[in-house]
Amino acid sequence: MNKRKIGRVWEDAACAYLQQQGVAIRHRNFKLYRKGEIDIIGMDREKTLLFIEVKYRKNAHHGSPAEAVGPSKIASICSCSDYYRIRYGFSDSQKCRFDVITVTGAEHNDIKWIKNAFDYEGRG
Repeated sequence: MNKRKIGRVWEDAACAYLQQQGVAIRHRNFKLYRKGEIDIIGMDREKTLLFIEVKYRKNAHHGSPAEAVGPSKIASICSCSDYYRIRYGFSDSQKCRFDVITVTGAEHNDIKWIKNAFDYEGRG
């Protein structure tokens, strides 16, 4: 399987998990041209807009999945989130959160939801 197909499987598992937790999935793979992509955008029960990055590792030999979300990835997600909020008419007062879902193991049996994984100081 190529990386895109494998990524789709991880994201499917993450979406199923999030939906079980009460998150309404609004969009998947939201792209801002060449500036980046947000894997999952959802809304929780408290009406907080969630921007979620999904990271997978078969095992921890090369570090945890969360370690793969570095400064450039965070900057990309933040740029995309700004565009998303403008495009879909969300005000600056809309509560937003940046989360990471990590998936470890060949059977996707270890899913962790890291809420508020990073802050975005550029938001109003």
